[in-house]
Amino acid sequence: MNNKFFQGILKPYFRATIGVAILFTVLLLFCNLYLGIFAGLVTIALFFYCKSYVGIRSSDLRKYSGSLLREVDETSRMFLSKDPRPLCMIDHDGTILWCNDRFETLYETAEALRNNITQITGLKVQDIEFQANTEEYNIIEHGGKTYRTQAYSGGHTCLIYWTDVTALETLKTMYNDERLCYIILDVDNYDEIINKSDDETRALLVAEIETTIRQWAAPFNPTILKPRSYRYVILLEQKDYARMEDTHFSILDGIRAIQTSSDFPLSVSIGAGIGGRSIEEAESFANAALDLALGRGGDQAVVKKRANIEYYGGKMETVEKRNKGRSRIMAHALRQLMEQSDRVFVMGHKDPDMDAFGACVGVAAFARAVGKECTIVIGTYNNSLIPLVDRSSEAGASMMTGDEACHAATAESLLVVVDANRPQLLECPDLLPITDKLVLIDHHRKSEDSLDDVTLNYLETYASSAAELVTEILEYGPDDRKILEKHEAEALLAGIALDTKNFSVKTGVRTFEAASWLRRNGADTVAVSRLFRSTFREARIRSAIIASAELIGDGIALSSCPLAGQEVRMIMSQAADGLLAVEGVKASIVVGKGDEGHCTVSARSLGEVNVQTIMEKLGGGGHLTMAGAQPEGTEAEVMQKIRTIITETEE
Repeated sequence: MNNKFFQGILKPYFRATIGVAILFTVLLLFCNLYLGIFAGLVTIALFFYCKSYVGIRSSDLRKYSGSLLREVDETSRMFLSKDPRPLCMIDHDGTILWCNDRFETLYETAEALRNNITQITGLKVQDIEFQANTEEYNIIEHGGKTYRTQAYSGGHTCLIYWTDVTALETLKTMYNDERLCYIILDVDNYDEIINKSDDETRALLVAEIETTIRQWAAPFNPTILKPRSYRYVILLEQKDYARMEDTHFSILDGIRAIQTSSDFPLSVSIGAGIGGRSIEEAESFANAALDLALGRGGDQAVVKKRANIEYYGGKMETVEKRNKGRSRIMAHALRQLMEQSDRVFVMGHKDPDMDAFGACVGVAAFARAVGKECTIVIGTYNNSLIPLVDRSSEAGASMMTGDEACHAATAESLLVVVDANRPQLLECPDLLPITDKLVLIDHHRKSEDSLDDVTLNYLETYASSAAELVTEILEYGPDDRKILEKHEAEALLAGIALDTKNFSVKTGVRTFEAASWLRRNGADTVAVSRLFRSTFREARIRSAIIASAELIGDGIALSSCPLAGQEVRMIMSQAADGLLAVEGVKASIVVGKGDEGHCTVSARSLGEVNVQTIMEKLGGGGHLTMAGAQPEGTEAEVMQKIRTIITETEE
């Protein structure tokens, strides 16, 4: 070892000693010449003695360090070669430079300087370098055992350790396999179906429902509880749930196949809580999942895990509820909230359509009847909405942009959200935290990121449109006098006509009743039909979209819109509706670009294909027959994503 190292250790003490001796010598020279000369001689002698001693100690330390380093090197080599763990050393290219006997036993074909680590073990060099000198590791299965690999880099080489963690991984697997899963199964519309059956049929139907559920669950070793006539609670281990999940909850089809005397099929809603740290947490997951399944219209299974939510089923259209009792309750509760607020704001989704704007106009009319000022929050909108907006503005309707509404709103204000239930889709999400009172009126299926902490929630997926729900609330308005102006009734009727494709899809008895009530309140059907007229240019573009469509999967038409601009969404939705009129088309999807260059997708279905689940995978939403999305990426990339989603869905 370099002599400077030892000199650096000993010299400070040597210099300090000589320095003190010189200081005393100088002092003695001033006091007594002879004593000073004597002290100087002693200092010189001490200097030479210390210098000689430093040299001797440096030599001894060099010998000792050399011996120690040899021992360390020999011990290190012995440790690496005899380490019970498999070890290997690689260079930046992944070439194996050296490996111990354990590594050669583990990988019999391994040979230094002839093999690459990726070829032998499957480990990628870039992953090894990225994880080197960190707590990161890889798990490798080899020879019936499980190994954890960690890397340590020093310069141009990297040393990799294999640690046998078979017992630990087996224990983790056992723990996960034996963790309890909590599943809640509700029979949809149970009371209504049972009440419509006679005594004999009722007993047979109840028995068939229970037999079907228990036979489906039996192979998964469950514990089944029945706390209510329509509810089943299923407890099972996670390893058995994995097998249940592989069946994609076939009980949905099994229950739907049961024959009833009702005019609508039997269905179930399932909420599953998976991965809870305790049975209480798993139960809370299951309850949240069941709420989501019911909010999405039932006839489906929602699985809530710690990291994500999964959906199964949802093939059947939501059954219409004949009782308007909830509409009456909602009207009364909405009136009370408005009376307790300083002012009312109502908004729909971004780039509102006729349904969203018509619902906003209806809520504003309800607020006016209550005696409260109501402001419609609206930003940009397409050309088809211009006549409705202009007529409302001329009639004195209060309208603001999102920024203006944020400055005008207070904690005592009431915010009503219509035709959307996801914050990122709203016209002005910044309004949400300002007000303490929030009302949601929507007909789209609920998703995991839907609005929470809602004061009053009127989410009915059976409804054709938000305008239909608002119309039913208006029927139970503050008094018997007329509360709708002609242009307001026509705006609501236009919203219903848009979402039902002129009353051809998703139309129930209550839809026609709402339209009839609007007609009695002055809505002119001819004036409403004029709102849907298009220009020759739009008609040509719509025809081009239909002409360029390709049929993929099982009857799904996919096309793109050559136009980019503000009116593109209206043309795309019209083209998607037109494609449904083609023989063999069960669903249609049109991709285009909006006015800011962002991709937008419009999807329509006749009911056989659930377009909502397809759009959800693109970050959008909607309901079974009508959905949309605004995904990231180019038009070509989005179309390829759609093809992939459809292929995976049909497998």
